[in-house]
Amino acid sequence: MGHIIAMVELGKLILHHYSHRFSITILLTKGFLDTPAVSTYIQHVSQSNPSICFHQFPFLSLQNFQSLSIAATGGEFIRQNLPNARDSLRQISETSTVRAFVIDLFCTSALCLGEEFRIPTFYFFTSGAAALAAFLYLPKIHEQTDKSFKDLADTVFRFPGLPPLRATHMPEPILDRDDPAYWDFLENSINLPKANGIVTNTFDGNVLVEDIAVAVAVEQREGDGFVSGDELEKRVRELMESEKGRELRERSKKMKEMALDALGEFGSSTLALKRFIAAIE
Repeated sequence: MGHIIAMVELGKLILHHYSHRFSITILLTKGFLDTPAVSTYIQHVSQSNPSICFHQFPFLSLQNFQSLSIAATGGEFIRQNLPNARDSLRQISETSTVRAFVIDLFCTSALCLGEEFRIPTFYFFTSGAAALAAFLYLPKIHEQTDKSFKDLADTVFRFPGLPPLRATHMPEPILDRDDPAYWDFLENSINLPKANGIVTNTFDGNVLVEDIAVAVAVEQREGDGFVSGDELEKRVRELMESEKGRELRERSKKMKEMALDALGEFGSSTLALKRFIAAIE
């Protein structure tokens, strides 16, 4: 659901500035993690934003994927939907000029369709720029060890431009090399640079804490990485009752103003979007 919302919001942003030049079609699978909330959301968006339409693929059964982890199931499910994506692009191309094909990180198997239909293809990376940097470097990390990250409790990875990260703190789907999901994520990372570009969010959580100081750092327990109730209570009280908390709230207001400026007529977000549009026209 979260990635659908992000894709819709990207579509809204494009239409807000360029509604006279584009319409948005979002391709959706059917049969994996479907919920009534998704259907309700799609219906609402379709009614409130007529320039955004949804094209749902035929239902695909998950019976053959039951022995896989949830992440690996998702990867295989998307691969099995490649013929549906191809048919949809062909159908849309018969009546419209497709200016860009924007795919989710997990839809790497569809990257080939951009070349097949001669359509500029972009990844939409729904996490922040820091996570993107880590994924782009994952192939290098992969070359440094032949062990699963979950078995490297004393190993710390160093990513260019990012704070050090314990191997065991890597995203759960890539902790175990015996899980097909690990190889799916590795393939995704290898293919990211092969697209015409990557659309992502450059607001970063660590920046909020360390550089601009508008958030409270919460300490995790050694070993399991969880946050204790006492630690959470301490940080909430610090934010709500202390002088430091008041200062953080003031800084957060300024951060909000900076975000609004970025979305303004000459803001960084607006100018970046303009460059994206120029690349596909």
